[in-house]
Amino acid sequence: MNSRQLPILGLVIFIASCASHSFQPTPPMFKMFEKNNLQSEEIKKEMIACGFPNVITGRNPDDSLGETAKRERCMFKENFRYIDGYMGICSTQAAIRIKEC
Repeated sequence: MNSRQLPILGLVIFIASCASHSFQPTPPMFKMFEKNNLQSEEIKKEMIACGFPNVITGRNPDDSLGETAKRERCMFKENFRYIDGYMGICSTQAAIRIKEC
């Protein structure tokens, strides 16, 4: 194998590894939260009560990070958690720029 074939082989291996896992779209936002085995409809009601404008995407395109932080804090206050362990936007480096954190 010459040095020109090596990058091609690497690309083929990379593409093959990606093809072995089908694309999984992001789940709706209401499926990202959990609390004591609550059903989806109950989670949606809590999200709306916490100010989420959209239970599918979780936000509007023009929402500020501060608005997102307030909504997440409301859900956390109600003992909800993200199913993947994410601690919310206030747990990120961006939090230093968000007064709501």
